[in-house]
Amino acid sequence: SEDTTCPTAQALRSGQAMIVNNLATDERVALWREAALRLGYRASASFPLLVDGEVYATLSLYAGQPAFFDADEVRLLKELADDVAFAIVVGRQEAQLRASEQRNHLIVSTLPDLVFRLDRQGVFIDFSAPSTAMLLKPPEAFLGRSLEEVLPAELCGQFRDALTTAFATGELQTVAYQLLINDHERFFEARIKASLAGDEAIAIVRDVTAWRMAELALQAERDLLARRVAERTAELSRANAELARAVRTKDEFLANMSHELRTPLNAILALSESLLEELRGPLNERQQAAVRAIEASGRHLLALINDVLDLAKIEAGRMEISREVVAVSDLCEASIALIKEQANKKRIRLSLQLDNPHARFLADPRRLKQILVNLLSNAVKFTPDGGSVELRVATDANQGTIAFTVSDTGIGIAPEQLQYLFQPFVQLDSSLSRQHEGSGLGLALVRRLADLHGGSVAVTSELGKGSEFTVTLPYQPVMHAIATMTDDGELPPMRVALIITESITIADQLARYLEDQQIQPALALQRDSAIAQALNTQPDLIVLDLFMADRAGWDVLAELQQNPRLRHIPAIAIVAPEESQQALAAGAVAWVAKPVDRASVRRALSQITFSPRPTPALTLRRGLGAKLLLAEDNEFNLATMSEYLTACGYELQVARNGREALQVVAEWQPDLIIMDIQMPEMDGLEAIRQLRAQAMYAATPIIAVTALAMPGDRERCLLAGATDYLAKPVSLRRLAERIERLLGQQQHAK
Repeated sequence: SEDTTCPTAQALRSGQAMIVNNLATDERVALWREAALRLGYRASASFPLLVDGEVYATLSLYAGQPAFFDADEVRLLKELADDVAFAIVVGRQEAQLRASEQRNHLIVSTLPDLVFRLDRQGVFIDFSAPSTAMLLKPPEAFLGRSLEEVLPAELCGQFRDALTTAFATGELQTVAYQLLINDHERFFEARIKASLAGDEAIAIVRDVTAWRMAELALQAERDLLARRVAERTAELSRANAELARAVRTKDEFLANMSHELRTPLNAILALSESLLEELRGPLNERQQAAVRAIEASGRHLLALINDVLDLAKIEAGRMEISREVVAVSDLCEASIALIKEQANKKRIRLSLQLDNPHARFLADPRRLKQILVNLLSNAVKFTPDGGSVELRVATDANQGTIAFTVSDTGIGIAPEQLQYLFQPFVQLDSSLSRQHEGSGLGLALVRRLADLHGGSVAVTSELGKGSEFTVTLPYQPVMHAIATMTDDGELPPMRVALIITESITIADQLARYLEDQQIQPALALQRDSAIAQALNTQPDLIVLDLFMADRAGWDVLAELQQNPRLRHIPAIAIVAPEESQQALAAGAVAWVAKPVDRASVRRALSQITFSPRPTPALTLRRGLGAKLLLAEDNEFNLATMSEYLTACGYELQVARNGREALQVVAEWQPDLIIMDIQMPEMDGLEAIRQLRAQAMYAATPIIAVTALAMPGDRERCLLAGATDYLAKPVSLRRLAERIERLLGQQQHAK
């Protein structure tokens, strides 16, 4: 805008960035607010492109929701604007260089010539020149004179050599030279051509000083441009290195904080669990209520930690969306069920409206539920007693969208606060007397999870009357015939599945999907030992990756079918669709195509029909005296877990670091090892690697227990050789169940 009263134009002309995180309320954009809102814009970021100290143009970006541009995004966009401005500078200088080259070519092509005729002896016979300005001496000084008499000694030799060569070959010969004339350096070029008669030669002399000086200036400009590009590249490299260092530092900080918070939290929850199970004696009703309150507070702390880690995963680009068929009505009802107790305490009426109760579409059900529960929980939190909260879902197949709207009759949000709503760690009520607890992470997670789905979040609110949040996601209806393939139903009873793959990523993904179905995963990451591990484990199911190098997966499938102790175990093949029938013919009972998702794994499981073998795992629960090693450096966790496992009937030895664990294993040879990862002297990962390097302990079950719980931790533990992985805080009952299963597998293999 050229309007001098426009704050946006004034800011940009003065070289300042203009960040507007709420176009609806920011007075700086009053002149163009109506047009922006009509186009669906709710936030904007504009950056001046400074070229040679002046504003050359502006880079403007717009977003469809308020508070879109946070500090990190603004910093990156500022870098982008600087790079664009620098590219403009480079482009302009390259254009100037091209213009200089064209000008120099024009100069050279129009220079006047001085033409000499010489005989074989180098005597000047005649000359002609369009202008006498080029002559170094008066015209009469040349006639009848030899080269030696006219030219300087150092130049005469070059001229005569060229003349001799021209007479000998008849080819054009060139001599370039420079002279100092009146304290000014001048450049000349002579081209000599002998006549075919062999008696005379013609020398055409040009003063190329202007061309040469322009060429030198051009080279200087190129050198300057190259230096500037190199300097800018170095600046960007330093900035990238600093950014990478900052990201690494943040990840390390979050990992350490996760460990420091989860470790004492593990002790709190584990002690609460053991007290409620009355391992230390009976509790009266008031004592049980107190312990349950402690446990509930611990669970609340755990939820906050998980929110921080989820946000860190998203910002680091490490969170993946696992899309599968989602039944909208089931998802909404499950989300409302999770906050129903919270609403009942405040006598808040909950309602659900679906325009299409049978709607199904592709999304990540876990993350979508996280979005809805966050919005519903916030609505209940900020709605006074006796109010109402409503969840509405509207589908639009023509537009390809589905909108989830949560509205409430709560306290509402002031217009000036809307721009801060989706920023992490921001609480709108930050006073010491604030009435509503919270970390300020919920809405930040909602927006980022919606972004990962390719959707958006919008909010409208009126102070004192309530708020309405709408999450709009891409929607492609899934036909009922396809959707029924994921309907909940009874799956074949299976306890243990062996995953055979060389990909730790696929192994981790499949392990999570199987655990969702209450199936204990075991891993075989080396194809050479897969058959031996299958014989030792004797699983109920084998999931085999046929994408292994050199078609090794097909060889493993053939060996499974040939082995009388393994051929009865159903195998699900991960295979390319075009080879699926070949896999079924080779012995697989079902197949899954890449990329693997939860729904396809469940469909494959549903196709298996067999009578499950009885497993002795449940008989190990009490008093059989299996030998366990517990490696843990936190004394509270060590005491709590030791007491619980001893009460379950296990014989226990403890170690407080990886080195001690190796010593105890060598002396005592436990049946199973529980290995904490972050320990002094030697960490758990290194201890696991050293154990797996010894044949005697290659198959000993090892449960990795860690408080890090950061992206990639599970993969690192499994890759090091852990049989199973649990993140702290660990449920003692769940730990005992895992121990049962692993010992049951080991006993069955014998």
